[in-house]
Amino acid sequence: MAGTKSYLVLIDGYNVIKQHAGWCQLPLPEARVRLLAAVRQMRWAVPVSAIRVIYDSRQAAEDPTHYEGYTSGPVRIEFASPSADEAIRQTIRTQTQPERVMVIS
Repeated sequence: MAGTKSYLVLIDGYNVIKQHAGWCQLPLPEARVRLLAAVRQMRWAVPVSAIRVIYDSRQAAEDPTHYEGYTSGPVRIEFASPSADEAIRQTIRTQTQPERVMVIS
C-alpha cells in the first residue's frame, strides 16, 4: 500500500447497491456505474491510496473495459469468487497495516 498514513478502501459493491434506494432498482451494469461514479467523486476524510470496489461473482459478469472511465486513479473494480466478503477478508489478512484498511459494506 502506498504511504504508511494512507488508507486502502474496500467496498462490497453489491451490498452498497442493495442499500441505496435508487440504485437497487437499476439493472446491475447501470447500478455499478452509478456506484463507481459516486466513489470517484467522494471526498474522503482521510488520505486514500487505493479504492477497490468488489462484486460477488463466480466469473467476470461482463467486460471490465465497460468501466474504464470510472476506474482511473486509485479506483479499481474486481469481480471476486467465491464472494466479495471472502476477497475483503483475504485482503485484510495480507495487509501489513490492517488498521489502515477501511471497509464499506
